[in-house]
Amino acid sequence: MHYIRFLKPPKLSFATGRKASISAVVTVTSDLGESFFAGELNLVSSALSGDKIIAQKDCNWNPGARALKIELDVGHVKFSWPIRIHVGLDRERLVDIFNEPEKSSSGNSLPTVISAWSSRLDPQNPDAAKKVERRVHLLSGPVVGIWEETGESIARHIWDAGVALTSYFDRIVSLQDPGLPQLNKLITESLAGRRKINVIELGSGCGVVGIGLAHVLSNCEVLLTDLPEAEEIMTTNLSCLSPKVHSRVSFKVLDWEENLPSPCTTKRFDLILVADCTYNPDSTPALVKTLSALVAASPSAVIVVAMKVRHQSEAIFFTLMESAGFAQSGHYAIPLPREASLDDYEEEELEKADLFTFQSRGMIS
Repeated sequence: MHYIRFLKPPKLSFATGRKASISAVVTVTSDLGESFFAGELNLVSSALSGDKIIAQKDCNWNPGARALKIELDVGHVKFSWPIRIHVGLDRERLVDIFNEPEKSSSGNSLPTVISAWSSRLDPQNPDAAKKVERRVHLLSGPVVGIWEETGESIARHIWDAGVALTSYFDRIVSLQDPGLPQLNKLITESLAGRRKINVIELGSGCGVVGIGLAHVLSNCEVLLTDLPEAEEIMTTNLSCLSPKVHSRVSFKVLDWEENLPSPCTTKRFDLILVADCTYNPDSTPALVKTLSALVAASPSAVIVVAMKVRHQSEAIFFTLMESAGFAQSGHYAIPLPREASLDDYEEEELEKADLFTFQSRGMIS
């Protein structure tokens, strides 16, 4: 899976006669930015005033490319400020669709390339902020908007396993996917109105997982947690959300190296979410310690871990979880979309996101 990112955010300029034009530089990379889309793509850049497309241009991403300059002339039509720029693969569809029915049956339910929305531009603010919005249309109905930073910090970007887990929540609600029984039981009971689910997410980053859950599931309360540097982008995303009825989302700073703050110690959680947090084995002991502290206060909690394994050292997570008294109770693999040029790869070479459920060993009969 690849993501369109702004290397240089859109910039508005005026030529003679006050004709406006916009320039930007984009790239198409993997979630961590360590590789670029290797094949050819036809990208479509669009300038929009509200919901109206006022300019549009096709751009070719060629094999071996690392960056692509985009230029749009918006001085030939009447429109109202502000405007925004969208870069994607389609001239008409400006959102990315998760769990399309024709794809969901094969399990490959995610887009190959995630498109990008810029922040607003107008004559008083000619340089777009260094942020990008992802707009995702879920099968269960809502369009979810998630902002991430365009800078080099991978901590405040969207990662593959988090996207896959968000998609899986949507599949449970819409398609009753049977992959993880303990998780499905909790969500089914909430959908039936039999219980309210209290959720905490560790290492939330931009908040895509917890916010996505609150958009598809009513009657849940989600607490997102991360280090202080994630608070600004999280605040932006919380200000934009439209959760399901009786659901709400909040944020709390939580450092795994420190003791649990309130309300983490006073509230009983039904579900603990961990997505894309096992890539750094140096932080794994602190992560497992935090999970142990949470489950000590909420013994029946179900832990859901989403990971895209990137190196063998991540196996330490499972060793430490076992030593801490946790037992794995479920596993579900979600294939990640690949470039057409990779269709001949052997199955074991293809990328996937792995979802695991854990519970305290004493809770598993």
